[in-house]
Amino acid sequence: MLAGAVAYGGWSLTLTEVPSQVEVDHIRGYLHRKLPDAVAWVGLPSSKSFLRLPNVPFILDAKSNLRIKPEDIARAFEASPLRSDLVLAGPPRVVRNSKSSTRCDVFFDIWDSQQGLRAQRLIKKELLIYGQKCVIQAARASPGTPLCQTCWKWGHPTKACQGRLRCPICGGPHSQNEHRHQCGGCKGNAKANPPVLPTPPGAECPHSWKCLACRRDGHRVFDRKCPFWDHRFDRAWAVAKYSEVRAHQQRGRSSTHTLPYV
Repeated sequence: MLAGAVAYGGWSLTLTEVPSQVEVDHIRGYLHRKLPDAVAWVGLPSSKSFLRLPNVPFILDAKSNLRIKPEDIARAFEASPLRSDLVLAGPPRVVRNSKSSTRCDVFFDIWDSQQGLRAQRLIKKELLIYGQKCVIQAARASPGTPLCQTCWKWGHPTKACQGRLRCPICGGPHSQNEHRHQCGGCKGNAKANPPVLPTPPGAECPHSWKCLACRRDGHRVFDRKCPFWDHRFDRAWAVAKYSEVRAHQQRGRSSTHTLPYV
């Protein structure tokens, strides 16, 4: 320990390096012995560091098409000699390089000191991931691409939306909570011959879904099947895809023409 000072309603200790959890526990035990009646909290001022592993194997077994999962990465971290510095702040994120690529990039956040000492020790170090040596690199913080819950378009937050309200299930001019009472495929029709009963509470919608983002059938805009979900940390990709749709519209095609899939 280099110094100690009164700060933040307690004491701030200046140390020569980031202490391990065992060393933090020793300090806590010392305070408990000296001040048995006090409730002492001992911890580190922390922040997050953002790191990535490029070109990690994505296809683990070509015959069964077995793909790597975040928990596989976490297990590799736990088995690594670097595990003392790999203090994950959340599950790793696996981003495939392309639809046909056998490699992916892995992004992960770690709890770190305010000076980023753990990240400094990890950057340029090698990790063995399923037989592949991968070099740890620094990454920029990526909050992801926001998905507006008013118009259900990717790229802007709900509070900044200037569009009209749309239902993410059917695309109608109503909220998701109003879907069962407003959508023609769910609310029923007593005047029809024979009468169409409304969808029972708790039952799945009987009509098909159409994604408001990629315009494909079979899933909703917030489902993981949507390609926009796969690229939720790539704002430039979403902007480029929406630009394709706008360019298609500006070429003067009729509104009844099917827009291109993305």
